[in-house]
Amino acid sequence: MGVSEERELKSRLIVLLAHLLKWAYQPQFRSRSWTNSIASQRLALADHMISNPGLKQKLPDSFASAYTRARLEAS
Repeated sequence: MGVSEERELKSRLIVLLAHLLKWAYQPQFRSRSWTNSIASQRLALADHMISNPGLKQKLPDSFASAYTRARLEAS
Protein backbone atom coordinates (compact mmCIF):
# COMPACT_ATOMS: atom_id res chain seq x y z
CA MET A 1 0.00 0.00 0.00
CA GLY A 2 1.50 3.30 -1.07
CA VAL A 3 1.23 6.92 -0.19
CA SER A 4 -0.92 7.63 -3.26
CA GLU A 5 -3.61 5.21 -2.03
CA GLU A 6 -3.70 6.93 1.36
CA ARG A 7 -3.82 10.33 -0.35
CA GLU A 8 -6.75 9.22 -2.50
CA LEU A 9 -8.58 7.88 0.55
CA LYS A 10 -8.18 11.17 2.38
CA SER A 11 -9.10 13.25 -0.66
CA ARG A 12 -12.31 11.33 -1.25
CA LEU A 13 -13.19 11.49 2.44
CA ILE A 14 -12.73 15.27 2.43
CA VAL A 15 -15.08 15.73 -0.54
CA LEU A 16 -17.66 13.33 0.90
CA LEU A 17 -17.61 14.82 4.38
CA ALA A 18 -17.69 18.41 3.12
CA HIS A 19 -20.78 17.70 1.04
CA LEU A 20 -22.45 15.79 3.87
CA LEU A 21 -21.80 18.72 6.22
CA LYS A 22 -23.16 21.18 3.67
CA TRP A 23 -26.20 18.95 3.17
CA ALA A 24 -26.87 18.86 6.90
CA TYR A 25 -26.16 22.49 7.78
CA GLN A 26 -27.05 24.36 4.58
CA PRO A 27 -30.34 22.77 3.49
CA GLN A 28 -31.36 25.86 1.55
CA PHE A 29 -28.48 25.23 -0.87
CA ARG A 30 -29.05 21.52 -1.47
CA SER A 31 -28.59 20.60 -5.08
CA ARG A 32 -28.49 17.64 -7.39
CA SER A 33 -24.73 18.06 -7.74
CA TRP A 34 -24.26 17.52 -3.98
CA THR A 35 -26.50 14.45 -4.14
CA ASN A 36 -24.54 13.07 -7.08
CA SER A 37 -21.20 13.88 -5.46
CA ILE A 38 -22.17 12.18 -2.20
CA ALA A 39 -23.31 9.04 -4.02
CA SER A 40 -20.26 9.03 -6.28
CA GLN A 41 -17.77 9.50 -3.45
CA ARG A 42 -19.41 6.77 -1.37
CA LEU A 43 -19.12 4.31 -4.25
CA ALA A 44 -15.55 5.35 -5.08
CA LEU A 45 -14.52 5.02 -1.43
CA ALA A 46 -16.05 1.56 -1.20
CA ASP A 47 -14.25 0.47 -4.39
CA HIS A 48 -10.99 1.98 -3.17
CA MET A 49 -11.24 0.18 0.16
CA ILE A 50 -11.98 -3.13 -1.58
CA SER A 51 -9.01 -2.65 -3.90
CA ASN A 52 -6.73 -1.66 -1.01
CA PRO A 53 -7.76 -3.67 2.07
CA GLY A 54 -4.67 -2.49 3.95
CA LEU A 55 -6.23 0.97 4.15
CA LYS A 56 -8.75 -0.28 6.70
CA GLN A 57 -6.24 0.24 9.50
CA LYS A 58 -5.56 3.80 8.27
CA LEU A 59 -9.23 4.78 8.12
CA PRO A 60 -9.67 6.20 11.67
CA ASP A 61 -6.69 8.56 11.36
CA SER A 62 -7.58 9.50 7.78
CA PHE A 63 -11.17 10.17 8.80
CA ALA A 64 -10.16 12.44 11.69
CA SER A 65 -7.81 14.43 9.50
CA ALA A 66 -10.28 14.61 6.60
CA TYR A 67 -13.09 15.75 8.88
CA THR A 68 -11.05 18.72 10.05
CA ARG A 69 -10.37 19.76 6.45
CA ALA A 70 -13.96 19.11 5.39
CA ARG A 71 -15.28 21.39 8.14
CA LEU A 72 -13.10 24.21 6.83
CA GLU A 73 -14.23 23.63 3.26
CA ALA A 74 -17.89 23.43 4.23
CA SER A 75 -17.86 26.67 6.21
